[in-house]
Amino acid sequence: MTTYTRAQIETLLINRTGTLLTFVGKDGTTVSGTNADLNDAIGAAIRIMEGVVVNPSLVTDTDVQTVDAADFDALLDLAELRLYYSIRGNLTAIDTTAGPFSEKYSNIGDYLKEQIRALSRLIEDLYGIGSPEMEAGVITIDIASHDEDEI
Repeated sequence: MTTYTRAQIETLLINRTGTLLTFVGKDGTTVSGTNADLNDAIGAAIRIMEGVVVNPSLVTDTDVQTVDAADFDALLDLAELRLYYSIRGNLTAIDTTAGPFSEKYSNIGDYLKEQIRALSRLIEDLYGIGSPEMEAGVITIDIASHDEDEI
């Protein structure tokens, strides 16, 4: 059985989102297994995968290992999705123009919205997470007719 560590997850998440994390003032470089800015994303992904997180503000290797190794890719994709939401929530930069100089930070918000949409679809397609589950069953309808004159 293969087990994964918090530092391994951090490494992959930083590779995917580090530049954006840094842009919004979060730690987009630390991959020691203690990056506080990744606790929420990793913890949420573990819980969605039905793992256990003892302390959501300090996710550990023990918490990571409550998720089956076969679900590692889903865990990683879910953590990345949660990070995109967090980055978008921390995006405070605005478009500015000063003479001929212009910065269009709204493009980052648009980019994040598209990344969230695409990754959500991927997670649903690959892992079935996010889509409503269909179940078979029987619905019984018991209708009583009442004559209003007899009431």
